[in-house]
Amino acid sequence: MPYLERKQRDLQRRVDLILGVGRELLLKSGYRGLTMTRIAELTEYSKGTIYQHFSCKEEIVHRLATESIKCLLLLLDRVKGYQGNGMLKVALVAEAYILFYRLYPLEFSLLSTIRSRSVRERINAQKYAEIESLEQSALNIISGIVADSVNEGELMLIEGFSAEELASGIWFMIYGGLTLHEGSSGEKVENDKYFHLTRKNFQYYVSSWSWSRQVADEFGGAEELNSQLSQIKNVLFKDEMAKSAW
Repeated sequence: MPYLERKQRDLQRRVDLILGVGRELLLKSGYRGLTMTRIAELTEYSKGTIYQHFSCKEEIVHRLATESIKCLLLLLDRVKGYQGNGMLKVALVAEAYILFYRLYPLEFSLLSTIRSRSVRERINAQKYAEIESLEQSALNIISGIVADSVNEGELMLIEGFSAEELASGIWFMIYGGLTLHEGSSGEKVENDKYFHLTRKNFQYYVSSWSWSRQVADEFGGAEELNSQLSQIKNVLFKDEMAKSAW
């Protein structure tokens, strides 16, 4: 039994090494520079050993993407559990997503890469379904935050919209804004232009919802909201904020 446990740990360390090397290759050389041959050279394992764990480089991309989405889910779970009004929690969704992008700019880009035909054709349907399931879990958390606001009388749904549809709108707006940032600056995440624009437009969009008078009166405007968000982020995402050098 101890032998099997040790062997399992050794296998996991090998997988972690392969993923770490794969991530570095993607950062330095991009998707085209990621090859199984190069991974074998850098890990000092044979290509046969690498193939025991991943049948192609697309599976490495898939694994990196799925692990990063799990990190996003942890951030969103904290937002859902935060004891605050609905408008504040919806605004925190954007902050969690922006923080996720700052921490994992490469993995964020892989979420687009993995949707490309060339990648989808190389990974099996079950693995692709895993990505979709994780993204749906993220949407479900956001939808739950919106639904809770409705159930608690803080928010009246916009006519013709469900909580799920509003959650999708949140996802599209944030993802689109951060994708523009990625396209404009690559890995240079120090440029805050698109973070600012994404946040500003998102907050305007959310503030236009039919919030109760009590919720609306708690905020004097964008400056007050951002002041509160800044304080909350430093507590709710303390460790992640330190890593992101926000």
